[in-house]
This record gives sequence, structure tokens and C-alpha cells, in this order.
Amino acid sequence: MMHLPADYVRSILAYDGETGLFIWREARGCKQKGALAGTISAGRGRPYRQIKINRRFYYAHKLVWLVVHGAWPDQLDHINGDSLDNRLANLRLCTMSQNKANSRTYKNNTSGFKGVSRHGDKWRAYLNVNGTRINLGVFCTRSDAALAYQREAAFHFGEFARAS
Repeated sequence: MMHLPADYVRSILAYDGETGLFIWREARGCKQKGALAGTISAGRGRPYRQIKINRRFYYAHKLVWLVVHGAWPDQLDHINGDSLDNRLANLRLCTMSQNKANSRTYKNNTSGFKGVSRHGDKWRAYLNVNGTRINLGVFCTRSDAALAYQREAAFHFGEFARAS
């Protein structure tokens, strides 16, 4: 896949570091100079701002990294969990496992806690690290299982660990 060069992106888009938004530097198609760039699309289950450049969509958070650092990132994490907050202060390089660790609980979660599921009349805690599931045990209460998850997540993921 061919990536756009940073200089080209900087020449057509202006990045506002305070808002995390891009503005068109020149008129492009039906977009006027000075117009907000991009649309919000529900990609991968969460909304992301995407910007169409040369008939191809690019995630705005990856364009931020490119414009500021001059290189395309492999994987980025939104620190506060808000996928529309593309301020540089809210973005950090990560592995896929770290990104997943900082994700929120899924909508279909029935325990109310990340890494906790029902196991008969008890609760099982588990954690995924680099594609490998680690079973943390079976507990009498959801909160005990959640505490086990939180401790192990903090050990494996440090600042990327999110409890819920």
C-alpha cells in the first residue's frame, strides 16, 4: 500500500493541535478552502474521522502523526478512549495488544467488567496478551474477578490498562 508523503499532506491540510482537526488549505472538489476536512465514519465499531485524499480515505489520527512526526504509524492509541479526539496529546504509539488493553468493554458485555464472564454460578477472569488468553481463575463474585483482571492488566499493560 502506497502512503502519502508528509510534505504533500502538510501542503493541502492545516492541522490545529488544540482541536485535533484538519482544515483544507486549498479548494478540493466541492470542499472550499478553510473548510473542515473529513467525515465521521463508524469504522471498527467506533466512530473515526476519515479524510478523503486522492480518492482514498485516511484515518485523521494517522494523518496527525504523519504531519507532526513525518512518518506513518503502524498502530496508534487514543489515550482517553475517545476515537474522535485527535489532538496529538491524546495519541501514542502502541502495539495491537496495548491498543486492545486500552479499549472499553464491549456493548454485549454481561458482567459489567472487562475480562470477566459468567462461569456457571461463579465468575471467570481472563486476559489476552499478544494473542494468548491467560485464565486468571474462577471467583465467587464479579468484583473479585474484576480485581484479579485489573491487577493482571496493570502488570502486563501498565499505562495502557483500562478497567472498563
